[in-house]
Amino acid sequence: PPPPPPATATGLSDLCVDVLLHIATFASAQDVYALLRTCRGLWWLDEADKRALLRRALDAGLRVALASVARPIGAPGRGDLYRAGGSHAITAADIFPHGPDVDHEGRPQVLLAGSTTVRAVVSSDFRCDDVDIFTTWAAAPVVRRRLIENCELISVGNADTRTYTYTYPEPFDHAACSGCCDSSSASQPRSSLAHVESFSPRPRTQAQVDLIYTDPHTMTPEAMYEAAVQTGERVRDLGATRGLRSAPDTLLGEAGVEEGDESLPIPYAESLAPYRTVHLIIAAPWVPDARVLLATSDLTISQTSFDGHIFRIADPARTLCGQTTRIGLRKTAVDQFIATVMVGPSATHTARARVRARLPPTADAFKRAMQSIKLSVWRGLGYPPPTTRASAGKNWNVLMKLIARAQKYSQRGIELLDTPPKILQYDCVLQR
Repeated sequence: PPPPPPATATGLSDLCVDVLLHIATFASAQDVYALLRTCRGLWWLDEADKRALLRRALDAGLRVALASVARPIGAPGRGDLYRAGGSHAITAADIFPHGPDVDHEGRPQVLLAGSTTVRAVVSSDFRCDDVDIFTTWAAAPVVRRRLIENCELISVGNADTRTYTYTYPEPFDHAACSGCCDSSSASQPRSSLAHVESFSPRPRTQAQVDLIYTDPHTMTPEAMYEAAVQTGERVRDLGATRGLRSAPDTLLGEAGVEEGDESLPIPYAESLAPYRTVHLIIAAPWVPDARVLLATSDLTISQTSFDGHIFRIADPARTLCGQTTRIGLRKTAVDQFIATVMVGPSATHTARARVRARLPPTADAFKRAMQSIKLSVWRGLGYPPPTTRASAGKNWNVLMKLIARAQKYSQRGIELLDTPPKILQYDCVLQR
């Protein structure tokens, strides 16, 4: 190929690599991608070198966008402790202080994913509710220690995983996962999720404490943290969750602390649950690679992740344009369900009235909706067929969660391709 341009060149097509990488740190990921995909003037690069430059440029820009993780959190209520000032702003360096966490085969053990990485890739206007960290069972104690010591977080207990959409036990394409899992595990669907732990910022100022205790009180930030440490110690000593309604199982079980590090204080405060902003998604012990947790995501854009060194962007041509597709059996289940329900003006008067009152559908409508989904789909998702009202209620909530996620991304400016309008119009009501 022709030689690279001289350093004195001034045309856009004559930019040297260093200048392009410098530009990438100030531009959005979408702009960088568009520039390097459309600028045919980069004639001194062959196709392989151009792809390598594209990755380097995107990494440079995305690292800047991800420099602070906690700062973009904007969910009403949950982000109030950060906005009140005083709490430590979580950074990617806090989560990955030594670079990527990989095993002896180079498989990532810890991934930052969810709305945080989507925000970095798509736009600074994309609202980020929380921080999702995906980890293997073996790496969980190390990551938990970083969250407590580096990020100054307090545990608020386990999250409800019954409708957690990342980790339904669905067989997935192991070739697409780059050999991240033993192929023998693909024959039988089983849950790749152990549990999800939630964390809240540690209150550092009196203003933050006053947000939590609305009634007259004498609690100080120091006293509140000390009480949280003592509560965590009591929970650990119990050896079971009895006594605390949502105490984290992992404070008490096999993944609670690192071996030989039983002295690590794990502060626990249920009063901080409304302000949870960080979720630690822990894989089942049989999962050797954190990417397995993302392999069954219901949206391609949700598979975007950062391992401390490399950004992985699924379907970059669409993701970097703010577009996503729904994938897998979750898409099949929702499409089969939504095809049988009536929404908007076409719904019956009774159905619309029940939705306005936040009530679930009538028994007949409920049964008809559940029967619309094939049994093979439920089995593939790892859920039993809805044979009873109780089991059907759980399956119903799974569908509502999936529909609500699609609506959430649409409301934040993400274009959902191949998505029927009825999905975005449906009023989701959970079964109690």
